[in-house]
Amino acid sequence: MVTTEPSSSRGWRPAWNPERAFGIVLLIGVVASLVSARLVPFALLALAIAWGVKIAAEGRRRETFAGASPVASPVASPVASPVAVSIGALLLYCLASTLWAEVKGPQIPKILQVAAIAGAATVLSGQFLRLQRSATRWLAEGLCLGIALGLVFLLIELMTGQAIQIAIYNLLDLPHEWMQPLRDFTWEAGRLTAIEPEHINRNMAVSTMLAFPAALAAFAILRRPWNRAGSVLIVASAVLAAALSKHESSDAALAAGLGVMALAWGSRQWAGRIAGAAWIFSCIAILPLALAAHRLELHENPWLQRSMQHRIVIWNYTAEETLKAPLLGIGAYMTYVLGPERNKNARTEQGTEFEMSLSRHAHNVYLQTWFELGAIGAALLMAAGLAVLGAIRRLPAPGQPAALATFAAGATMMASSYGMWQSWFLALFAFSAVALAVGLRAQETMAKGETGGETGGEAGA
Repeated sequence: MVTTEPSSSRGWRPAWNPERAFGIVLLIGVVASLVSARLVPFALLALAIAWGVKIAAEGRRRETFAGASPVASPVASPVASPVAVSIGALLLYCLASTLWAEVKGPQIPKILQVAAIAGAATVLSGQFLRLQRSATRWLAEGLCLGIALGLVFLLIELMTGQAIQIAIYNLLDLPHEWMQPLRDFTWEAGRLTAIEPEHINRNMAVSTMLAFPAALAAFAILRRPWNRAGSVLIVASAVLAAALSKHESSDAALAAGLGVMALAWGSRQWAGRIAGAAWIFSCIAILPLALAAHRLELHENPWLQRSMQHRIVIWNYTAEETLKAPLLGIGAYMTYVLGPERNKNARTEQGTEFEMSLSRHAHNVYLQTWFELGAIGAALLMAAGLAVLGAIRRLPAPGQPAALATFAAGATMMASSYGMWQSWFLALFAFSAVALAVGLRAQETMAKGETGGETGGEAGA
């Protein structure tokens, strides 16, 4: 990411400026997140700190690091945007739910953490949507190169049984307690010999969520016809990685994203409507669906994978508990707090080996929202998603398919994977929003040729 510029006295010399530093920070953050999903919050934090340092150094709190764009993006929304307001309302309700929660106190730090993550995503996305062309290019190149390197790492790991991680762990002789969860690791004679395939599943979620923003950025900054090939290669590599892994949630999320993107190429309006209808359905219908799946005894069907059978049992128990407090819920973060306690006396589901109890999370954000925050929380979550879709509708037309695909992938990932309070998972959505802002601005500035007169896709990579 270092180029050369002409010099009147010394010919050609390396060129450097702060804009490129942000591109490198993003590159390192993306690679680190794909190597270990637990590093996603730190990648987001690094971007926020880098931005804060730049603002402090320049003494300009409301300007971008390249100066305000002469034509600000129509989607560069202020902090009081409908998305920020709706997310803020949901967080305030989470805070209010501590008044009736069975255990008070543990949820406060988590809610504040989520607020910080959401705030960082709001500020960084808004600022990145206002960047000039030169700054946008460096960020877009950092995003594209980062996901390319990260996907190469993932594909090698998937095809070699995670040989790179095994070699690194043995080389550094890391303490066993650092490797979590311990059940995923196998040692022989004090050396790590194998890692369970599921251990890399979180990394699959990261590649899934970043694939569409990175593809949009690649399409914007690469020369024609390589821009199309580059964007297709990024998504195809993410699909291949998901297919080689044992993370079915990523398979489903990528399928949903690709389906919505294909529909958006034909009709952005109908793609948005279908995404909105699916979101509303997910927020409202998850409770009866969870109960119905168990009543139909789907958890006993051999054609379902063991993990899905177990989730149907967890979903049913969580849904039944939700019916005890359907309006307000039991309080934010209570699944994590109460789950381990209730598991101590859990009974086994008849005809299965699965316990009828709460997990540390419901493996379904929509259902966990109902359980912890009730119908009011589900309504606020639904409003937040619809606000995001409203913001997508206001995007320039060329960027909408990738934005809708990212939304669809995220909404699908929420339905069957991780918990709503897991820090890395929450940060992943924020990081994806920031990456999407980079891709959108790259597409917009490259198309307009704001500073160089070049047209979209014609600028050199």
